[in-house]
Amino acid sequence: PGTMASPLRVKGGGKVWDADAGVFMLRKHGLVNVNAADRKAILVGASFKSEYLEVITDDPEHNKKFAHAEDTERAARGWGGVSWNSYGPFLEALQQQDYASAWNEPMRHSFEHPLHVFGYNWTASNDDSGKQLAACIDTVIQKYKDTGRICEHVILITHSMGGLVARSACKLHGAESKVLGVVHGVQPARGAPAAYWRMKGGFDRPSDAPKGEGGFMSFLRNPIKTATRKPLGTVASWVLGTDGEEVTALLGNMPGGLELLPNQNYTDNAGSRAWLKFPAADGLSVVELPRSDPYAEIYLAKDVFYRLVNPEWLDPGKKETAPTMTDAKDGWGNFKKYLSIAKGFHQKLQDQIHPISYQFYSEGLNTADRVVYSRHAHDWKTKATRLLKIIKADLPGAAASSAVTAPLLGFSPVSFIVKQAGVAVIKDTDFMTNRGGFRCYVNEAGRDIPTNNDEALFVMQMEMPENNPVTLDSLQKGSGGDGTVPVSSGATLRVLDTADVSKDDESYLVRDHEPIFKTKTAWNIVINAIENIALHKIREKT
Repeated sequence: PGTMASPLRVKGGGKVWDADAGVFMLRKHGLVNVNAADRKAILVGASFKSEYLEVITDDPEHNKKFAHAEDTERAARGWGGVSWNSYGPFLEALQQQDYASAWNEPMRHSFEHPLHVFGYNWTASNDDSGKQLAACIDTVIQKYKDTGRICEHVILITHSMGGLVARSACKLHGAESKVLGVVHGVQPARGAPAAYWRMKGGFDRPSDAPKGEGGFMSFLRNPIKTATRKPLGTVASWVLGTDGEEVTALLGNMPGGLELLPNQNYTDNAGSRAWLKFPAADGLSVVELPRSDPYAEIYLAKDVFYRLVNPEWLDPGKKETAPTMTDAKDGWGNFKKYLSIAKGFHQKLQDQIHPISYQFYSEGLNTADRVVYSRHAHDWKTKATRLLKIIKADLPGAAASSAVTAPLLGFSPVSFIVKQAGVAVIKDTDFMTNRGGFRCYVNEAGRDIPTNNDEALFVMQMEMPENNPVTLDSLQKGSGGDGTVPVSSGATLRVLDTADVSKDDESYLVRDHEPIFKTKTAWNIVINAIENIALHKIREKT
């Protein structure tokens, strides 16, 4: 599974994360009285320790969801260790291939495929998780050998961060010879700028349908899903991290989270290694980063507006007094240690991949393949422009605003805009600047040092990712992916075959990063890839 998709508990203690338990997650992580300090205390504790959390596989309520009268070993095969909402139908369909003898010949009479699930502590480094996966593979193979069955290999199917875990197991921890092949789904192979974006502005709220795919027809095909996409996505962002402080308090203290950042090999969809861009203070040139080292130039930058983290957000509820605190004890010192772990993992893994690998990705959704800042004078004209942009961004899709459909939906564009003007004023306050976006003030022209608005010369605004290339002065921004992983990262590795889920006319409502395994296209790709991987073995034997 991907990040955040395995339920976790404090080792020997209570549950802290379960994506399937909506009420529990909202109460534990999403209510207004739960702040960044509370969230960090729940998932990290005082400071990160890889052994602090463990995967829950034995929750009887959760495991009822996959109970099967004729297959009573599912819990023992780890099925309890993943989000059933994200993967349940896919796991059932894949296991059904064996039940129904649905595999093609000669594979059908050459192999059996009991389906195991490997949940892992996604807060820890993928190096650690890869080592545990390698050990798990040994255990699984030995288990079948001990019963007198022939078991030489496993096949791995991954989602998102799970691809990094699988590659770590194969290339860094000796599991490759025991893995027949791998199928990677929407893997952030070189990281994703969305991780940076969310540590600045919180988890992004989903937009309406992408341009060219939404409008009235999208609404007619899926009226309920289309209408509820944005409000439900906003609730989800409350749980995952509604603002930059909440996300930074977690990801900034988790090696696993930091390993999702763009690594030293990352390029945007246009092929540029400089994925962070902003106008220079002189107003004439553009600064493009990184020039060579994202860790030193962006992630460890401390006193510039484009820094990855505000040091005060790393240890929320505790004021940082840098001159009197030792580097080893403050939040910044811990962050540097965790980032060093992430950098070490990136440098060891590079683009290494199992020689028999397949991958699929998705495109066509608004995705941060790069991060672009705009610079504005700090005056009333800029504020008015921002308010108009907020109102425009919150307008409903073409179905609701259409002159034909608006009356049917009880929608008045004029009254809506009047109401949204008030909402925009609230959203534009300093309190809201890092909730679903990011804005800050800078002074000392030429140095871009963050300051409060009373002293500001300029406003630096992080632009929203857009699916279609847009020119912003001399800057170009966003050009597609699955909402989290851009095409440049999801399709970058040299594998036997690469497939684009969105080219098979899957609805944009299901080809988002998280629900990708709910698409029939992903199922077909996985099944076909498994058959091809098995055929490699049959050819070898014959």
